[in-house]
Amino acid sequence: MSYTDQSGKKATVLSEKSSFNEILDGACDRLWDKKVELSIRRIRQMDEYLSRMEQELTALISGKAHET
Repeated sequence: MSYTDQSGKKATVLSEKSSFNEILDGACDRLWDKKVELSIRRIRQMDEYLSRMEQELTALISGKAHET
């Protein structure tokens, strides 16, 4: 009897011969990869947000400079 874990990009075949440590290591590796992926995505989102804020601030400052 074997099981297939397809939650990651690669399917891992788990059999009755797989040790608990191997299964646990595989699960931890996939979780760590997912954490890294989500962290990178969040950093990119924050970078885009900061870029928009910088543009708005530049427009605000240049607008006030013209008013005075």
